[in-house]
Formats: sequence, C-alpha cells, structure tokens
Amino acid sequence: MINHRYNAKLATVITTSSSLDEIENRISSRLVDPKISVLFNIMAPDFRGDRPAAKRTYRPQRKS
Repeated sequence: MINHRYNAKLATVITTSSSLDEIENRISSRLVDPKISVLFNIMAPDFRGDRPAAKRTYRPQRKS
C-alpha cells in the first residue's frame, strides 16, 4: 500500500506511538528525509490506558 501511494505520488499519513529510535532504521531514515516527508510529532495523552504517554519533540515543516 505504501509503495503504491509513493509511486502514485499520493499523500500518506503514518501514525505510531513509537519513537524514531524504536522504528527499524530503513523505515525511520525515510520518515526523517525532508525531501520525501514531513514529520510532525504530536504530544497527546495515550487514550488506550495501557501505556504511559511518550514524550515527543516537534520538528517544524521546512519551507520551500
């Protein structure tokens, strides 16, 4: 699905409660590449109740 959306130049939103350090390197390296993605870290409580909310940092979008 991700490959199809990438090839079709469609926007894709990926959400996770994992930090970038916890994501496999070949995936996280693409998520932080400013040429192909914009990373937004949202600080919000974990409403699932089974895990404490992780601390996140915000990286603003780069202007072209």
